[in-house]
Parts: sequence; C-alpha cells; structure tokens
Amino acid sequence: PDRPGGLQASCAWAEEFCCASLGMTLEELWAALESLQDSGLPGADALQQNFGCEGRWSFFELWMRLFPSDIRDSLPGSIWCPRFWIVDLGCAPWSPYDIDKAYPMVFKHGCLFVGQPGEVMKPVDAMRQGYQLEAALVEYFWHEEDHLLTQLRLNGTRVFYSAAPDAVEPAYLPRQAMCQGEPLEAAEDGGYEHGDYLLSDTFASPGRSATCSLWQAEWAAPEPPHFVEVKKTTHLNGKPGNFKKLKFWLQAALVGCGGVVVATTEGSPDQESVTNVQRFSVDDLAYSLDTARIWTTLSAMLRHVVEKVSAGPEGTWTLRLLKSHGFGASVRLELQRGWQGGAESAEIEARLDAMF
Repeated sequence: PDRPGGLQASCAWAEEFCCASLGMTLEELWAALESLQDSGLPGADALQQNFGCEGRWSFFELWMRLFPSDIRDSLPGSIWCPRFWIVDLGCAPWSPYDIDKAYPMVFKHGCLFVGQPGEVMKPVDAMRQGYQLEAALVEYFWHEEDHLLTQLRLNGTRVFYSAAPDAVEPAYLPRQAMCQGEPLEAAEDGGYEHGDYLLSDTFASPGRSATCSLWQAEWAAPEPPHFVEVKKTTHLNGKPGNFKKLKFWLQAALVGCGGVVVATTEGSPDQESVTNVQRFSVDDLAYSLDTARIWTTLSAMLRHVVEKVSAGPEGTWTLRLLKSHGFGASVRLELQRGWQGGAESAEIEARLDAMF
C-alpha cells in the first residue's frame, strides 16, 4: 500500500511485513538474510545467488559460441568479466570516495574469469531510479536490452565483456523517442522462425533451463555508435560532477556508444524528480579528462592482476579494490587465493571446465 515518507518508510514497512509473515523479530530477520546459505528463508536460493559470496557469473558458455574461430584459438591470457568491473578499476584512482570492494575470480585454462560480487544487504529501491527514468524516456523500456559482446585490447591484455547499452537513438530508428527495440515474442513452440531467425545451436546451460537455444538472423543490427546510456543523478557540478562524467564516459567508451543521456534532479523539491535532461557525446564527456592517462592506468592494473594470478595454480581468487576517502588517495589491489568466507566454487569451475 501507498505510505507517506519516501524510500525509508517503504523499507521500514517491508521489514514489518517480512517479520510478521515469517514470525521473526527484526534481529532474527537480518541475521537470516546475512547468513543466506543456511537462512532457511523462502527463496533462499535466489538470495544466495544475488547476495552470497559466490557472486553471480556471466553466461560465458554463450560467449564462447559467439567468438570467431581466431579468438577461440588464442584465449590464454585473456580476462572475461562484467563491464562494470573495468569501470570500477578504471575510475578508482579519480574517485573522491572510500572504496572497499571484493570480486570473486576463477583462473582456468589460462583465462581469468571475474564474477559479480554479492552485494551487502541494505535497504535499496528495488525498481532503482534509473529504471524508472528509462520508463519515462525509452520506448519498450521493459524489454531486455541488446547485449554487445566486446573485445578490448590494452597493451597486449585482452578483455572480453558483454555490454548492455540502455537504448537506441531515434536517428537510427524511424521513431521520435529512444527505444530498446520492438520485442519479438516466441511462438507457441518456443521458436522464432516468424521473425526470420534460424536455430543455429542448442547446448546445455546453467540455471533453471537445462538447454539454451541460439537463434540467429541475417539482418543488420544497430552499430555501437547508435546506442546511448541513460543515467540519473543529482547534479554534475564541481569535482564530484567531473567524477560522474568520467564514469559515464568510460562506460560508454568501452562499448563505443554514441553518447550518454543524463537526467539531473538538482532544484527539485523532493530531490528525486528530474529537472533537466542533457545529451552528451562521448567526446563531450572526454573533453576535460586525461583519457590517455586513464587508459594507461587501467592497462597497468589489468596487467598486474593477470600476471599475479597467472603465476599461481588454477583455482579461485579474490581481488579487493581499496582506496581511502579523498581525491588523490592511492588505490590498492590485493589478490588472495580462495573466496571470502570459504564459499563453494565447484559449480562455476565445472561450467568453465566444460567450455574448453
């Protein structure tokens, strides 16, 4: 039900509801959420997948099938990761904030695989402001974004990641608004022949589905410059604003997006409503940045991680990204064998072994 008081009041109501439904005190509820693996809570598997120490992992099996043969034949020494991990590393030296993040990693068959860390449990808006903004600015905002499988080369280090830009600009499509592409629903038998797709491969997949069917079509998809990212923030003023522009620039540059659409809330009575929307090209965002230094620093960080992990045996690692508060504070990369809390790695290691 609707209640006054904004996000904090909604979170408090959610706590009350969960406690009443589960017959727990507030302390017992949070203790169960923080233990996750043995919490006994309804939906514990989903909670563990999203917030546990094992983290979440990209669909690497699909990437392998989409790689051209020349890439599949020369994979050792490469990094496979989420795009945000590269953004986290690349922006850290210029961050004004404290940073203490831990990323689960697996070194297998000469390749380094990086997972998405489990998040600390805390009250957040499950719909997130960015998603609500997309609903206002993007047609078919609810539809899955296009994913662009990308290879980055930095001084000999190869990095593979899947990027999902928020929208395609109207200049590419005969529309007046940004769009995520008209959704194509599957036929009753699960096929997509009616959309001129052909079934090219079927293979075992992780998760609830036992198999994954790969459908392909011979028609031109939007090129990366036709995509934009959609962001929402309070303001873009001063040094904090410059740091936000750095993050926006790097995220867009990593996939070759044409620009970033930024909505700001500065001056709104509730500090949440949008008061201004601007579109920045990648060059606009890069104008005040020392991009050469950013790429050089990122390259050195990636090379350090690969060299350190490659010097040891195969298995699990944890990378901690650390930085103290304030502009100019040094960044530390700490690499440790194993995962935090002794989390189990058998499932993801078996998946990676099966790929090769």
